[in-house]
Parts: sequence; C-alpha cells; structure tokens
Amino acid sequence: EEQLHSSLQRFTTALLTGTTSSSLRPECMRVIRQLYQCTPQVLLPVLPHLHAELEALDAAQRLAATELLVTLLCMPESDIPEHFPKLAGATLQRYKDVCPNIRVHMLEHTPQLATFTKNASIREQALNMATDRLQDPEERVRLAALQTLAGIATSHSLHGISHRTFDGL
Repeated sequence: EEQLHSSLQRFTTALLTGTTSSSLRPECMRVIRQLYQCTPQVLLPVLPHLHAELEALDAAQRLAATELLVTLLCMPESDIPEHFPKLAGATLQRYKDVCPNIRVHMLEHTPQLATFTKNASIREQALNMATDRLQDPEERVRLAALQTLAGIATSHSLHGISHRTFDGL
C-alpha cells in the first residue's frame, strides 16, 4: 500500500510540474480531484505544488488550479486550510487576480465556499473578499459581486453568516 501511495504521489507531482510526457497532463486537475475524492491523505504531499499553478503567468493554468482548489476546499473531508494555510490563502487571493474572468469565477463559487467549507475562517474570508469586489475596477466583476452577495443574503440555506458582512451593501 505504501508503495502504491508513493507511486501515485510521484506521478501526480510529475503531472503538476510538467516533468512527465504523459498524455494525462491536460487532465491533471481532473485526475487530482478524483484521487482526492478517493483518498485525500495520499495527495497531501502533492497539494503544495498547486501553489505554483495558482500564480502561473498563464490565466488558463491559474483558472484550472483555482477551480480544483475551490472544489477541494468545499469537500466535507477537506483539511486543506489546516494542513496548507498558505495554499488556501493563495486560492482566496484569486478574488484579486489580474484576470477578471478568474475574479468572476471566484465570485460564482462564493456560495459554495460560504456553505460547504468547514473552515469558518475560509468562509468569512471568502465573503469579505467577495464584498471587496463591489469596488472592483471592472464593471462585470462588480455586477457578479452584487449578484453573488444578494443571492447569499436572500438564501435561506445559509446559516451563521454575520450580518456585518452585508452592512456595506
């Protein structure tokens, strides 16, 4: 079992870092998500490599890593904020990404982050950063922020969201 874990860790790290010519490279994020769903502990040594993907020059790479990490953060068994607080923080920094599409993507996933992430600090930070996007220089990002926050404010499924979060609206 240990040998299998080690092999999976080496392979997924090689996929992430591009040090393999595997045909699975384009499917890297999907492979990691599926492995994490089955056995999150095996991928713990691999996850820090996603930090570089979050800060890559290529917007498509950042978006793929952002999408993966938001999905992982929202899984009930996710301990990413506890094991890798810098990685969780770097994911939330995508609310401030230079690419408006990535900022909008984060806003679209704010309801999931505010609902399904078990880490209270991540939930609060996601809501605060979404609120900050109301002042974004891009109109479509401001509109997405307004729609997201209005949807969250009127949703009956969310509990425990501080009213102070919405005071500025």
